[in-house]
Amino acid sequence: MKAVVMDLLRQYLKVETQFQHGHYDKCVFTLREENKSDMNAVLNYIFSHAQVTKKNLLVTMLIDQLCGRDPTLTDELINILTELTQLSKTTNAKVLIASHLPSYELRHNQVESIFLSAIDMYGHQFCIENLQKLILSETSIFDVLPNFFYHSNQVVRMAALEVYVRRAYIAYELNSVQHRQLKDNTCVVEFQFMLPTSHPNRMSFSSNLNHYGMVHVASVSDVLLDNSFTPPCQRMGGMVSFRTFEDFVSDVDDDGLAAMFREFTQSKFEEDRIYRHLEPALAFQLELNRMRNFDLTAIPCANHKMHLYLGAAKVEVGTEVTDYRFFVRAIIRHSDLVTKEASFEYLQNEGERLLLEAMDELEVAFNNTNVRTDCNHIFLNFVPTVIMDPSKIEESVRSMVMRYGSRLWKLRVLQAELKINIRLTPTGKAIPIRLFLTNESGYYLDISLYKEVTDSRTGQSLIKLWESMNEHAFLPTPPLPSDILTYTELVLDDQGQLVHMNRLPGGNEASCTFFNATFSFCVLPYIVFWTRFDNSNENLPARHKIYSFGLSQMKSLS
Repeated sequence: MKAVVMDLLRQYLKVETQFQHGHYDKCVFTLREENKSDMNAVLNYIFSHAQVTKKNLLVTMLIDQLCGRDPTLTDELINILTELTQLSKTTNAKVLIASHLPSYELRHNQVESIFLSAIDMYGHQFCIENLQKLILSETSIFDVLPNFFYHSNQVVRMAALEVYVRRAYIAYELNSVQHRQLKDNTCVVEFQFMLPTSHPNRMSFSSNLNHYGMVHVASVSDVLLDNSFTPPCQRMGGMVSFRTFEDFVSDVDDDGLAAMFREFTQSKFEEDRIYRHLEPALAFQLELNRMRNFDLTAIPCANHKMHLYLGAAKVEVGTEVTDYRFFVRAIIRHSDLVTKEASFEYLQNEGERLLLEAMDELEVAFNNTNVRTDCNHIFLNFVPTVIMDPSKIEESVRSMVMRYGSRLWKLRVLQAELKINIRLTPTGKAIPIRLFLTNESGYYLDISLYKEVTDSRTGQSLIKLWESMNEHAFLPTPPLPSDILTYTELVLDDQGQLVHMNRLPGGNEASCTFFNATFSFCVLPYIVFWTRFDNSNENLPARHKIYSFGLSQMKSLS
């Protein structure tokens, strides 16, 4: 079998190597010149290359089968895998990526060595500081970690559960992590965490603080001084792993479980199925909350790393929905745990591969939906940090869009967004960059490059125009106004007419006062007029017509 697979890979290389030099027509012409005496060979090459998509899928599966679980084959395949990495055409990108990926066994051994090195010399506990490499790693390890939940070493099982929790909730603030054991020595991890500062549930928490005690402006001290309640922004969770479903239900009391579900459903709780089967940090990185104006339906994808949603615009009850959109979201991670940082070339190839898969999934969804969709959106989140110039992102993305522009337009993908962390120098600070692309007209591609900035007051991430793009903005700096606020008081004269007057505070005879204020904004070319009346005047004597409207006030209001 091994010899057969090797021969298939060589045949694949023999054909695809002929189409790596220039355009398709040029490659065919070269083949004809080299095989003038045997045109059947030229036809075989052409017909074989026409099925390159299916061949890529087959070769990728063969590589996964050979290198996935048996690392002993890797050395024997090293030469042919190296030749596969030399394929430069985008049609062979999937095979190129697959030949670069380290084997599952290799990554498993790397993770196991880190776990064992974190255990103390007595083997009774582990040091969480030694596991930070796994927790903060930019690589994909969630496919490897579950295997350690059933490790022969109990401390390794505990460490694997904690790494999984800390990595899954990396966007949250973990307050407490505790380990327990069931009767059969099954490991359980319990944890408490705080919602991130930019989470909508946490942002609304401060506005609800005035429910406790007298009505007043909420402050942080309200939370710190009142320990009689658990803050609504704190959550708790637990995690345990069972080998079989029978092990899970063996110690569960059905009667108590039924009562729990009955009380749970009485509160009319409805699950948001969009978050089903998603880790909390994954949903946070996919930025699903940004699609809150749509009712989302998850569409199954062949690639578990790809997330496709059909969005229907939220409308009033009884109103027909006419705005339907597809949203494609994916996260790109580095594959190897021990090699150097991900290169720009790797992210470029991986991004192009995901773009092709996204278009494939969109095409399938297009044919299987009964609603008309438009303004479809693609979002790619690059997790690894890359040392590069931000201008290279725009150049690469523009060429990629031009290459697949006709297909994107056919699929009605009018908007796309990329998020990537970059460093300008090897020792520089990581800078989150966002790239927005719009092509609503079909003939003009608008690309905007922004730097993501976190507001220190609210914790929310804002976008800021990249400094290198300022020279192209042509935005003149408006002069600052000398008087930002000017106002005059409106007073009733003897004839009952409103007149403008400036007088000292407390000079009014009525408890209700009117002001006409003019605000000048440097960013707006017009003036805003504002009129306000107030029924509580501090300058009047105590208890002077408190909260009462007299004849003069009624005339002013009329």
